[in-house]
Amino acid sequence: MGEVEAVALAKIDKSKVMQEIGLAATPEAAHKLLLDTGIWQITKNPHPTRWGLSMQSASLSLASPPEEERFEVPGISYAIDNEWSNDPDDAIAFDGKYVWVHIADPASAILPQSPIDKAAMGRGATLYIPEGAARMLCEDSLEDYALGLTQKSRALSFRLLLNDDGTIEECQVMKTFVSVKRLTYQAADALKDGELKDLFAIAARNLERRKKSGSVEIDLPEVHIRLDENKKVSIEPEIHPLSSGVVREMMLLAGEGAARFAFANKIPFVYVSQEAPDIPKDLPDGLAGEFKTVKCMHRRSVGLTPSAHAGLGLGMYSQVTSPLRRYGDLLCHEQLRAFLDGRDLIDKDAMLERLAAGDEAAMACKKAERKSDLHWTLVYLLQNPGWTGQAVCVDFKGNEAVFMIPSLAQQTMFAPSKKLNLNDTVTLKVKSVDIPNLKVKFVEA
Repeated sequence: MGEVEAVALAKIDKSKVMQEIGLAATPEAAHKLLLDTGIWQITKNPHPTRWGLSMQSASLSLASPPEEERFEVPGISYAIDNEWSNDPDDAIAFDGKYVWVHIADPASAILPQSPIDKAAMGRGATLYIPEGAARMLCEDSLEDYALGLTQKSRALSFRLLLNDDGTIEECQVMKTFVSVKRLTYQAADALKDGELKDLFAIAARNLERRKKSGSVEIDLPEVHIRLDENKKVSIEPEIHPLSSGVVREMMLLAGEGAARFAFANKIPFVYVSQEAPDIPKDLPDGLAGEFKTVKCMHRRSVGLTPSAHAGLGLGMYSQVTSPLRRYGDLLCHEQLRAFLDGRDLIDKDAMLERLAAGDEAAMACKKAERKSDLHWTLVYLLQNPGWTGQAVCVDFKGNEAVFMIPSLAQQTMFAPSKKLNLNDTVTLKVKSVDIPNLKVKFVEA
């Protein structure tokens, strides 16, 4: 049955065994056969392997950070994240004049085209699945390069001077030492009228600025899927504290500032853009409106030419805030550090080649993450056979209605038993679950 398992993991696409018993050699058919024979349990998640991804973190260790001249940023900066986060890679501060966004600096020890750089490009991003994180860079890099794990952290910092209307007047990129205080979102929320008051105000102003420029804010249900040591699944709603919005706005400011800095200094750089959506004026209220808005959005574009990111309401934008977790961000950091050090920049052709390879791998990560989340959601439903939940009608297709199930962050479609309006709710139960094909059939309870 090893041959069947290889088919199920998409390592081979032919099987004499399956042919002899009249089964097509598809990963789904092989998966079902392995479940039926008890060789695999329902908790076996094949999807990262099918996408050619390792479920282990990178193994090549980074060198210790080099001894180099760094500006020592005065005061305390704040790394704000979920309580379960163990890889803080950004911190923020306001010193009364400048907004500071500090980002982990692994590019200080990673040279372009080095073995570690090539391995990170092959992964594209850190893979986050309910089983855990398979990191783009090795686990032991966190001690040296994550922020707030030591008394002083090394960072690549974006120092932003803002105009009264919140637009960026000046962005400087600096190699720094930073004193970082780690906070959970809940702890940060408690400080919104105290030591974090200025950061909350700056974030609110930036959000308002982006909205005036046409940004699209979408609020769809999200969940966090957890596994215990026995692979018992729990699904909890993702709560977005106020401070998570503050962090997001600061990261967007850093991305906008970095794009402007690179453009002004003629640095070949990775820019992220998005065409303006055509959102109808008669958009429905509630979850149905959020659902329809998503359908109107265009895919993002990534390239070396700056262009507007309409969804964010920004004239130009780059992602630079997660070099420990995203290869595109690491590539930008390598380029920024080369500029700061006076070294040769990566030329445009090489940037395009590396960007394409890293982005392809990152997209594979995203697809494997989505399929893994759905896999574990179906396992959860099998582990909880009496499950019922509320579903919201968000669209119609022929005589069927499209429903969003907030408690699972999943969609389903079927013909309801009575006429419904958008945003009406029904209670659902599970009729059948098909793990190999990642399908579940819901019916009204």
